[in-house]
Amino acid sequence: MARRKKKKTGGSAGLIIGGMILLCVVAAGAYYYMNQRPTGLGQPTQKPVVTVTPQDAPQAPERKVILYLPKQSNTGFYLARVAVMSRDKGDILDTALNALLDTNKKDGGTASVLIPKETKSLAPVKVRDRVATIDLSSQFTDNFSGGSEQEALTVNAIVHTMVANSGGKVKSVLILVNGASVETLGGHLELSYPIEADSTLLKPDGSK
Repeated sequence: MARRKKKKTGGSAGLIIGGMILLCVVAAGAYYYMNQRPTGLGQPTQKPVVTVTPQDAPQAPERKVILYLPKQSNTGFYLARVAVMSRDKGDILDTALNALLDTNKKDGGTASVLIPKETKSLAPVKVRDRVATIDLSSQFTDNFSGGSEQEALTVNAIVHTMVANSGGKVKSVLILVNGASVETLGGHLELSYPIEADSTLLKPDGSK
């Protein structure tokens, strides 16, 4: 009888080993991929903190307003035109009025006694038919203690200041106190109607 030929098993074994190696490589790659990719469960990325340094608001540009302040001459007092600079953003008439009222905060000099202490403007200046209406606090009359000369200077300083800063829109001024008309400031000038500026008070000797 002829002998049967033995089957070669080397090729099959090699294929099995190669398949196992390939399987290991694939498994290792899958393991690496699964561990390296983001899962969405980690800590959220912290956003960078941006620190903003606060900056000072830009100041309003200065503008010139005209005040009328008392000066003394050899013959008495008169009102002098004085230009001052202000950064107030309001209407020019309100700016001028507030600047004039603030002169009572200064120490010494005739200007410091022009406006009664603690007098404030209670409302914006209103202009109608060339009449400017201003509303002052009660300190304007309560704290006034001057005579007829000071009364004339105080009232006319207000009127001249309003006229000078109006650009020709104001001819006279009505002074209210706490929203109501008043008869007089010190008993000499009637304030119940609009007052026109007295030009004689602008001359050192009171002449026209």
